[in-house]
Amino acid sequence: MGGNFLVSALLPWLPFRAFSAKGLLTGTVIGLLWAVGLQSGWPATGALVFGCAAVASWFAMHFTGSTSFTSPSGVEKEMRRYMPVQAACLLAALVLWMVAAFGGGA
Repeated sequence: MGGNFLVSALLPWLPFRAFSAKGLLTGTVIGLLWAVGLQSGWPATGALVFGCAAVASWFAMHFTGSTSFTSPSGVEKEMRRYMPVQAACLLAALVLWMVAAFGGGA
């Protein structure tokens, strides 16, 4: 929802130029809202926020190049810059999920 719907619906009002950064922002907000609703411990909350941010950023990045104000070199630049960020967020989510699954603190 964050990467596909919210980024495209709020495109002019989201503060960043890169679609991936817009997805990180919307995914983080959705993850935080979801975590507040679930009221779980900090490792599970962190895993949820990082996971939502990574997935939303990945899906938002698919809009890069499909607009009239992006170029092929801009697409490559954004992918080189944000794919490692997405991978780090996903890795952090997996580590925190494992910590939460094996008795991480509240």
